[in-house]
Amino acid sequence: MEVPPENLPFLDFPPEACPLVEGWSHIIAGKPKVGKTELLLQVIMGWPDKMVLWLTEEPYKAWVKRVALMDVFFENAPGNFKLGYEVRADTTETILAQVKDQGANVVVVDTVKLLRIRDENDSAGVTRALTPWMAWAEQTRTTLIFIHHNRNAEGAFGDEIAGSHAWVGLIDVFLSIKRRTSKKDDRRRVVEGIGRVDEVKPFVYTFNPDTREISILGPLSTNSLDEVKGRVLEVIRNAPDQARGMLTAEVRNQLTNPQPALRQVLSALTELVEEGGHGIVRVPPLDEGAAGKRVVWRVTEGSSEPEPEREEG
Repeated sequence: MEVPPENLPFLDFPPEACPLVEGWSHIIAGKPKVGKTELLLQVIMGWPDKMVLWLTEEPYKAWVKRVALMDVFFENAPGNFKLGYEVRADTTETILAQVKDQGANVVVVDTVKLLRIRDENDSAGVTRALTPWMAWAEQTRTTLIFIHHNRNAEGAFGDEIAGSHAWVGLIDVFLSIKRRTSKKDDRRRVVEGIGRVDEVKPFVYTFNPDTREISILGPLSTNSLDEVKGRVLEVIRNAPDQARGMLTAEVRNQLTNPQPALRQVLSALTELVEEGGHGIVRVPPLDEGAAGKRVVWRVTEGSSEPEPEREEG
């Protein structure tokens, strides 16, 4: 019997559209240092009724440092959180046998290198390694979460994951964490994915590498160009001084989180003027050069167009 998506036993996960399903298998992928571990750790802190077993190849010292940086979160960690660090075993069957003895109903494998797959591009090898885990999890209703890396080349809908596409085909829910932009100082992250049944709705969050703190900004759709056009139009129409107009940066500063990039705000404003019928104009007009001029945006009714001012200096 099929279970409607709205009746699936979703685990607590930000935001409301939770992509993690109890008793299902998941893979969270992203490039190194993007914040995969930190996001999942803070999510797990909200599962006090679950027995969580976290397996990692990382040394004990690495986790001592991580706990120190995230002490405010680990203070609230459930007492049923077990960490298996510096996991060493020759075969995936050996590791799985040890996992079965722990009584956990949520198992995190960080990273899939622990599955001891010789060639991650070999679909047959990936399938052989995953099959016993999937069979055991299905039988025991255990929630599996594998952490993996994305390849250097960009991709979408699972194409970005390192190795064989069998990872995406076998797992119930695939999630990818990416930086919002290519800028190193951009702390925004985007979570996208594919679900076997329910749609995974992309969302944006910020990750502070110093404090390891994560803040959810909202769904990714609020930063699409059409969404931004609607948001900037509202800002322009409600500007306190219509005669003066608003600079592009001033419009952007009025937008609540998630805040779009300045270039995206400029594109949205330009398209609104080009489309016409929205009651806003650019001063100077779009068909005039703007080099060295003060560019403002305002509504067309209620006041005459202000004279363009040259930038000082």
